[in-house]
Amino acid sequence: HFGWAKEIWDIAAIAYVINPDWVPAPLAHSPILTDFHTWSTDKSRHLIKSAIFAYRNPIFKDMFTKLASLKN
Repeated sequence: HFGWAKEIWDIAAIAYVINPDWVPAPLAHSPILTDFHTWSTDKSRHLIKSAIFAYRNPIFKDMFTKLASLKN
């Protein structure tokens, strides 16, 4: 497929710091890796923020706008 949208998770952490609305990250209990190489949940474990999606278009718009402003 030509030109399909794809999140780039490498910039998700920076995007979250700039605008948390761009990377929804609800609280979740930290997962446990089992001996079977699967994830298990223990509700007594500490909470973490887990990014579930990244709004690619506003993130890229902000990044490219800032890069373009560096030329001046």
